[in-house]
Amino acid sequence: MSKIQIIILTSAIVLIIALFCLPRIIINEGEKKLADNSIVVDSAKIGNMHTLSVPDSLKELVANLKLAFVGSKDMEKKTTFADSLATIFERTTIFDSALVYNEAALKLKPTLSRILKTADNYYSLFGIMTDPTLMDQYATKARELYSQVLEKDSSLLDVKAKLAMTYVTSSTPMKGILLLRKVVDQDPKNKLAVFNLGLLSVQSGQYDKAVERFLRLLEIAPKDYRAHYYLAYCYTQLGKTALAKQYIDQVINDSGDVALINATKQIQKGN
Repeated sequence: MSKIQIIILTSAIVLIIALFCLPRIIINEGEKKLADNSIVVDSAKIGNMHTLSVPDSLKELVANLKLAFVGSKDMEKKTTFADSLATIFERTTIFDSALVYNEAALKLKPTLSRILKTADNYYSLFGIMTDPTLMDQYATKARELYSQVLEKDSSLLDVKAKLAMTYVTSSTPMKGILLLRKVVDQDPKNKLAVFNLGLLSVQSGQYDKAVERFLRLLEIAPKDYRAHYYLAYCYTQLGKTALAKQYIDQVINDSGDVALINATKQIQKGN
């Protein structure tokens, strides 16, 4: 498994759909600049930003919200429309469009929750990019915003765990690893930090250590099938095919996640 594939798999459970798939969105740099520099969104161009589209059942709602957003002169309402559009695009995994409206809402009415939401949006994009330049851009922006959040509330351990992962592809990856370890020291049951430490062990080829991390994760969250997947992968790399089969079967039979099942079947073929 390449470093790029490992990075794709770092994202939250909603991003597990990206497993062993090509990126499902294409960022339009012109629209990205629009999101950075203006709160006026050309809704006619939004549909060309990516290869995904909202479900038919939501298209009319999205079209109406876009018109309302562009036409509203009431900043409170405009912010609400932007928040609503961002939420729809996030839930349909159209993260580039979500980013346009998250940033618009943030500029209209800056709040801690909107900073965090926009940071998560950048983190999501970072998690599914295969282009190293784009990965670095989104990681850097997510890092900046997460740092702002932590300046206001340093108790948010999941935010620290995500911040740590933005350092992994930077020039200071150890900074991220040390931060993850600090999170686990503060909260040994922090699922995100334990998962990410396991993932980094996989990336570095430390499969025995990765197994320890993912077994620990299953103690915390027995139905985290990402952990089952990685245990199957690690045991396969260690030549322990009987143990690998146990976790392969659990993902295929119990997870219900088509993309994760398909990824696990790739491991199965190699056994």
